[in-house]
Amino acid sequence: MELLNALQWEIIEHLNRFGFLTGSQFQMLTGKSAGYLREMLGSLSKRGYVRSFRNNISHAIYTENMYVNMPLAVELLTSHKNIVQEEIRVITTPYIVGDFYHRFNCVTTSLKLWSYLNTRNIPIRLMLSYFDKVGNPKKGTLTAKTAIPNGERKTIIPDIVLKTDKTLILGEVYCDKNSQRIVSQLGSYVYAIASGSPADKFDIPHTNPFVLAVFQYPGIKQAVVKRLVNMSGFHSMAHLYFFATLDEVIQDCGSAWHTITGEKLVFT
Repeated sequence: MELLNALQWEIIEHLNRFGFLTGSQFQMLTGKSAGYLREMLGSLSKRGYVRSFRNNISHAIYTENMYVNMPLAVELLTSHKNIVQEEIRVITTPYIVGDFYHRFNCVTTSLKLWSYLNTRNIPIRLMLSYFDKVGNPKKGTLTAKTAIPNGERKTIIPDIVLKTDKTLILGEVYCDKNSQRIVSQLGSYVYAIASGSPADKFDIPHTNPFVLAVFQYPGIKQAVVKRLVNMSGFHSMAHLYFFATLDEVIQDCGSAWHTITGEKLVFT
């Protein structure tokens, strides 16, 4: 086996943790310069550990370079990092980003949460994204690992699920401007929480989850919060919902989140 330096190992582990990452996301995680990261990623690519590609959003617009682990990296993780096969994330096709900006923002939010909790020495027991799947597509059994019954014989699929020893977090990332749709979707969590299905699904008994809503557009966050303030039926659950803009999360994940009454989220 060719020797890898510490940053190259870190790159492979981060790709397994988040599924895919772009150059700017690696900078957020590692604090290394863009040039040095390109050098390390280029070396890993030439040696067959990672793959890079860009997605064509339109005839003139491409995404950043996106990186995923290759089977050789998976072999390294299972043989040298004691990671079991069930915990391995492998994305095998470049056709993953019809929803690139939503997916990119979800991963950015996840990595900021992961980084913050690590700085606080809060162990993360589970972290999933809506594009983590289980089942067989040919048999019609493919479903998101984050899928939760919502108490109405329906299913909600959070963009992000994160569990610590004491806390269950369900995250939604909004990149659109339809505040009415967003309020309706957030309302569906009320039924799920009331039924206890999130705690049952993710094995954290007697725990109500926190619902974290992230907004690309500050004006939509304000509009959603205003609607919820005026919904008296929401107030009994309001202490479980926290709101932030994507920029706030990127700048300071620890202090970004607040309820509709201004209470701050305390991570445990």
